[in-house]
Amino acid sequence: MDFSFDPELAGFLDARQALLEGITRAFRDGASAQKIAERLQGVFGRDQVYDYLGVVRDHDKAHRALTEAGLAAAVRMTISGIDAPRRVWMQLSAHPSPQDGLPGLCAQVREALAPFHLDLAAPAGGDVEAAFHKAEPVMLVKVKARS
Repeated sequence: MDFSFDPELAGFLDARQALLEGITRAFRDGASAQKIAERLQGVFGRDQVYDYLGVVRDHDKAHRALTEAGLAAAVRMTISGIDAPRRVWMQLSAHPSPQDGLPGLCAQVREALAPFHLDLAAPAGGDVEAAFHKAEPVMLVKVKARS
């Protein structure tokens, strides 16, 4: 069924995605989460913005960890978006290079993430390594530092 508002809906979704990209860019360029949340008052809730930017921060930390370990090309990361649940998803890239050593790759990724207090978790508590090696998305999760 055609709706008369289909073009407007498409424009809205494109504009919303462009806004999220702008928010992410501003945060990565050094704008504070508080200032971004204040500017977006009435568009998104403050906690929603804080949570989203926390996910962006975790994504960037994970990217840094994987880059430093030489594993960035082997893993694809995506941010789910500003709507709940806000998560970073990681999965094996379509064609990891042979030097990545597929059998031990999940362990290498987890080892690279550990100093950043990050780890992988399978959705619904499944086997992380099995999901990862099947190129299924796994969640990036924060790990509390040992005291």
